[in-house]
Amino acid sequence: MSPSVMLTTTTYSSRTSSTKRMVFERMTEECIGAIVTAQKQAQKFGQPQVELPFLVAGVVDMPGSSAMERTLKQYGITWRETTAALEKVYPEKEKSSLGGFFKARDPNDDLPFGKDVQKTLKEAGAIADAMESNTIETQHLLLAMLEYKEGDPPKAVNNASTNGAYYLMTKIEPDINTVDLCVSLLGHLQESQEDERELVTGVGGTAKTKTLDEIGVDLTKQAKDGLLDVVQGRDKEINSCIRTLVRRRKNNVCLVGEAGVGKTTVVEGIAQVLVDPKKCPPRLKGTRLVSIELANLVAGTKYRGEFEERLQAIISEVTDPKAPPTILFIDEIHNIVGAGAAEGAMDAANLLKPVLARGQLQLIGATTISEYRKYIEKDAALERRLQPVMCKEPSVQETIEILGAISSSYEKHHRVTYTPESLVAAAKLLAGAIAHLERYSSDAAYADEDNEDDEDEGSEKDLPVVDEHTITQVISDWASIPLGKLESSEMNRLVQLEDNMTMRVKGQKRAIQSVSRAVRRARSGLRDPQRPIASFMFCGPTGTGKTELCKTLAETYFGSEKDMIRIDCSEYMEKHSVSRLTGPPPGYIGYEEGGQLTEAVRSSPHSVVLLDELEKAHGDVLNILLQILEDGILTDGKGRTVNFKNTILIMTSNVGSRDILNLSRLESAARLVNGESESDNEDKQQQEDDLLYARLSETVKDALEDTMKPELLNRMDEIVVFSPLSSTDLSSISDLLLSKITQRAESEQDLKLSASPALSMKVMEEGSSNAAQFGARPMRRAAQRFFEDAVSDALIRGFLKNGDEAVVDLIPDELDPSSRHYTVEVRRSSDGEALKVLVDKVSQGIGSSKIWADEDETIDESTTNSVNGSEDSTRTKKKSRPSSEDLDLEVNPV
Repeated sequence: MSPSVMLTTTTYSSRTSSTKRMVFERMTEECIGAIVTAQKQAQKFGQPQVELPFLVAGVVDMPGSSAMERTLKQYGITWRETTAALEKVYPEKEKSSLGGFFKARDPNDDLPFGKDVQKTLKEAGAIADAMESNTIETQHLLLAMLEYKEGDPPKAVNNASTNGAYYLMTKIEPDINTVDLCVSLLGHLQESQEDERELVTGVGGTAKTKTLDEIGVDLTKQAKDGLLDVVQGRDKEINSCIRTLVRRRKNNVCLVGEAGVGKTTVVEGIAQVLVDPKKCPPRLKGTRLVSIELANLVAGTKYRGEFEERLQAIISEVTDPKAPPTILFIDEIHNIVGAGAAEGAMDAANLLKPVLARGQLQLIGATTISEYRKYIEKDAALERRLQPVMCKEPSVQETIEILGAISSSYEKHHRVTYTPESLVAAAKLLAGAIAHLERYSSDAAYADEDNEDDEDEGSEKDLPVVDEHTITQVISDWASIPLGKLESSEMNRLVQLEDNMTMRVKGQKRAIQSVSRAVRRARSGLRDPQRPIASFMFCGPTGTGKTELCKTLAETYFGSEKDMIRIDCSEYMEKHSVSRLTGPPPGYIGYEEGGQLTEAVRSSPHSVVLLDELEKAHGDVLNILLQILEDGILTDGKGRTVNFKNTILIMTSNVGSRDILNLSRLESAARLVNGESESDNEDKQQQEDDLLYARLSETVKDALEDTMKPELLNRMDEIVVFSPLSSTDLSSISDLLLSKITQRAESEQDLKLSASPALSMKVMEEGSSNAAQFGARPMRRAAQRFFEDAVSDALIRGFLKNGDEAVVDLIPDELDPSSRHYTVEVRRSSDGEALKVLVDKVSQGIGSSKIWADEDETIDESTTNSVNGSEDSTRTKKKSRPSSEDLDLEVNPV
């Protein structure tokens, strides 16, 4: 055994007089961290002092070296097993009254050390001296706890009744042999010291690499110390790199792959192979892998020649025969083309080419596919010296294996346990192109995102076990989309989807049914994952609820009306305007900004995409919809594939609207001739509505076939016809609009308003006068005139204040047919006072049938008239029909 790890009794007692303070001053950060963990565990179990079992837990939590980690793992001593053993050892003490007393201590107070712990700390210092170590490390604590003595044979504690550390370990592993454990630990320490010396000096190397050590990061040293995560699922890429590195010529590697696929992880895997004597090829034994950041290489080089001097110093150190063999790793290697170049100076690529050509320096680079083509391939001399190795995205099965390999480190960090089902769920959800995990529509790949996924779940979840439900809930919250298995509450909501949507959209039962079927199909998991969730063509007259149904769908399925992307196709009537949707090609203005449609979907891949007035777009614009509807993808101007597979695509059109209105009028006229009403016979009415809808659908489809290409219409899931609104529908819309106004008043102004039946009827009458032609939009204007304007006037004049209750009414006594005004009364419920507001009978919106009053008509323009007040501001004025000069008309003599 090496003298550095020999334990002698003479050296053991050389510092027996060291004070407790000196012992702590010599401890490493990991050793102090182990003691802090022991303190926390003792407080957790309500103990009056820190005992040896808690110190064992601290050492397991903070092993401090790869030798300690390997030894503890070899004997099955993990953090999970240790905490479980502590719960077995201290259950009664934790529940006792004495334990409860000490639990009430201030958690910031440090507990005293027991006699066994004090003895262990003192012995740890002596063991560190015996091993010729200036610091006290966690392995010294473990050897001291187990009372290890060098000898023939060596000895260690084996009495559970006298040693708490041994007692705890027997709870973890009943057949544990402490002597074998200590000998194994010393053996691992000796191997680590020998490997470290070999890494520092190389095979016979004695030269120093000062500049390289200052700028670079030794990945092999980090791998030896256990600071790198386990690499799983990258054996193919690692083996390919190793085969290239052991070549005699062209032994430089360039890892090529999209951002996030795991290129840096492959390099870390190579570093772990280099420090593993069983896996490392003889040709690469003793070789270091050092990562260089170009930013550190260029930093501080103010004057000409400083950059070249620094890079040449690194090249000289690496190529020195007396130096340890070294492989350089440069991430984003395309940046070496032009790095450090100035007038009359060479860039990094030209400085490296000669030594790469002679085989004096080995290099591993990493870059993306686009950057490799842009920089590396164009430089033939540099490209010839690098062997490209492609890194692809891992499959779902490989992702599950990666998660299984790295989950233990996250379990330890977050103090949670990941179930196998949770890892499978995370991998499958990643494959499903979740927005927040994929970072803009599948552009970022799995490898980096897997780690971020587990990181967030462990950070936010306080439960000790993270299961499949936790995974889906976290991702669902991230992306604001429904995920996971259908629960009973959501099942009921999906079953009642039509009823919930009908509360906002009136009179379009069939359209709502079609949309609801698509939503249920998507949530049941039976839809085609290679196409959009659903695609509809909404046809019908204006004001019948097409846009409102889109907003309702976005809020119902995706959670918010903001999850709707609206594209007005009237802006894309020219042939060249298709580039505005997908982005201009390279070299054109706006290339870097991207397309309006593609960028919107990349930012919000889970949304409703509304293409309004589709028939107004140019034919070439419609052609790009073909691949969206069929394959759910679209390529933008930069060559990136945009994912539409998680969108609901809705197109609206006014084609056939006039035919719809004519057929509806004929049907209504026929009913009037026959003396039928809408409520005479519901069954008969339903049959007639079905027949009418079938006729409307056929008419609209014929009109669409005359306007649009059949390959576009054939790719749509359904063509939905919006029927004109009936009187019953208009009445419901009137009530809905008034209800929304009262809700806004209560939420924003703290006003409790209500509309009288007379006012509601007047809003209904005014809004229905031109509903056959303009839909429900005149109803909105009527609600504004009779309700919103009156309440707004009362608020501005101070008649209504926050917290008031009022009734808005239409006064029947003042309904004079000869008057040009209606009188709306706002009456406070608290004191009965009322404010009268005059409303013009003539609407200023579209569809007014009568505009001017008779000549010499006298009108009262008073806008307010307090019932109980004394002020009466009235005035009269002559208003005559405008002349031709007023209307700017040309009058021709007869």
